Amino acid sequence: MTKWEYMVVEFWCINESIHSVRINGEDAAKEENEGWKSSRHKMLNEVGNEGWELIKIRGVNTYRYEDGYEYFTFKRPL
Repeated sequence: MTKWEYMVVEFWCINESIHSVRINGEDAAKEENEGWKSSRHKMLNEVGNEGWELIKIRGVNTYRYEDGYEYFTFKRPL
């Protein structure tokens, strides 16, 4: 049976811009935070290259021009 590890990336968005990034409840390293704030596409490619598969996206109060959170959930085999 395949065992999985999971990662949740949380983006705090202000006016459609990413303000901060947390990974599994911890603040992201400065390099990740700065790089990922500029591009979700870049983040998805980076974690995909590390073997992570995106399995869910959830937004909370992420209407256009409002503050909110986005959660990206990934999994990969152990």
